[in-house]
Amino acid sequence: MKSFILCGGLGTRLNLTVPKILAKVKNKTILEIQVEFLKKYSDNITLLTGYKNEHLKKYIKSLNLKEIYSKPTGTSDAIKSALRSLNDSERALFIYGDIYPDINLNDFLNSDTNKEIHLCIHKSKHPEDSDLINFKDNKLISVIKKPHSEKSGYSSCCLFLTDKRILKYDGKDFMKDILKQAETSVYLTDSEMLDLGTTERLKYANDKNSI
Repeated sequence: MKSFILCGGLGTRLNLTVPKILAKVKNKTILEIQVEFLKKYSDNITLLTGYKNEHLKKYIKSLNLKEIYSKPTGTSDAIKSALRSLNDSERALFIYGDIYPDINLNDFLNSDTNKEIHLCIHKSKHPEDSDLINFKDNKLISVIKKPHSEKSGYSSCCLFLTDKRILKYDGKDFMKDILKQAETSVYLTDSEMLDLGTTERLKYANDKNSI
């Protein structure tokens, strides 16, 4: 199975001068942690790069990774670039580059329903600044975009399976635009799948004893 890591974002909330996937948790970059996680299941890992991709070149070489570069215009463009590299019958795994992968991936892969998108979700630890997922019978019903007044709910783990069928949908942001148009099934996990996209959450991960 081919897998793709989205790591082309600006990382403005982390105040970094390098791609945010190079932020460290317990002396390892997020990139190294994600690659170590994915290599248990995938021998073909590609970075979807953009912002300051030159900082990733040495990791691409040392970790035996591939790269697809896209101008940082939105997650949808990067994902579509990856999908165009697949055969028509291939299905691929995607993960956002600011996530600490704490999940039994086999359980998620085995739950795949072969809908256009199969999305991993969990109980949100910060619902106030997350897009929330409404679902029923393991099927996505709607996405509640932030800002909103919800105090609890479920959010994406930024881990999903998809294929070329979603190329027909328009929109710059995958989670906000493409997800609501596609036929999407969901897998609910009790794993934490930490979002490391802010300085506070990155500090929490570094302070957490179980990581």
